[in-house]
Amino acid sequence: MKVDCLIIGQGIAGSVLAWQLHKRGYTLAMVDENTAFTSSKIAAGMFNPINTKRFTVAENALQQFALALNEYAEMEQQLGLSFVHQNPIYHVFGSVKEANDYSTKLEHPFFAQYTNPNPTIEPSVVSPYGAFETQLSGWIDLPTMLSGIRSWLEQTHIVLTEKMNFEDLVATPTEWVYKDIRAANIISCEGIGLNQNPYFNSTSIIPCRGEVITFSAPTLALKRVVKKGIYIVPLGNGLFKCGSTYKWENGSTELHPADVTELLNKVKSLIETEIDITLHNAACAIRPTTINRQAFWLQHIQYKNMYAINGLGTKGVVNGPTIIRQFLDTVPL
Repeated sequence: MKVDCLIIGQGIAGSVLAWQLHKRGYTLAMVDENTAFTSSKIAAGMFNPINTKRFTVAENALQQFALALNEYAEMEQQLGLSFVHQNPIYHVFGSVKEANDYSTKLEHPFFAQYTNPNPTIEPSVVSPYGAFETQLSGWIDLPTMLSGIRSWLEQTHIVLTEKMNFEDLVATPTEWVYKDIRAANIISCEGIGLNQNPYFNSTSIIPCRGEVITFSAPTLALKRVVKKGIYIVPLGNGLFKCGSTYKWENGSTELHPADVTELLNKVKSLIETEIDITLHNAACAIRPTTINRQAFWLQHIQYKNMYAINGLGTKGVVNGPTIIRQFLDTVPL
């Protein structure tokens, strides 16, 4: 089987890349072992144009948001799915300083237009220093999106459900051969797996373990995503998703009870004490991060038809479509 591109990894990057390549008329093969817990699958998928730690706005934020939301709306329509949830995010201030830092930004046109300094309060949320609301915000139901993209790929292209075995990959002068697939180009979207890719293992992706939990609280009536260090996403029917921890010490995917307890305690400190919560499940995965926290794509120094896309980070659902379009507009596939 001969294809234009062989993609390794079907997380956010690999899925968006496959979608954009298909629209440009390329033939594809995807290699992905479909692991239950990956950083893309357990991520909250939130989008928010403001860095709420420093109260800064991402460069070209409006253009990135327009491209990303148009892309996901197109996916929803063609896949017959619904996974984009656009609604404001309720940001709880952690101190008087945070509230003051935010108030100094209100003269900035972006903050004036896309944030609300006087939101309707969430009565179940503890917010002694107040809160503000961001517009142009929401979350992507990534498990639904990624599952839908996989089904679509299986129907329209080639999918190998397996871990990439680089011992079976052979470079020829004009193409790559992997088992019975012959690909003109190969593109790695492996996330933290790039560190084990023998062609790119000097790239030094930094592992960051994150835990998330799902809990029920039938009397907790949140109208929006709530954020204060952690996020609480209302999933409906009294269920909520909460995350995330950031553990830099190793790349282990072992679930740590202490980290689950840490998240539960943060939830309890953020909502009224009389609300009972019940833990349903917990999961962890390893995020791929970079020193400068910037997404990137690169071309192999020797093999000019081999590439990698990585480092999308916590804003991957927003910056992913932009960096992948830049990649496709630049490289001669």
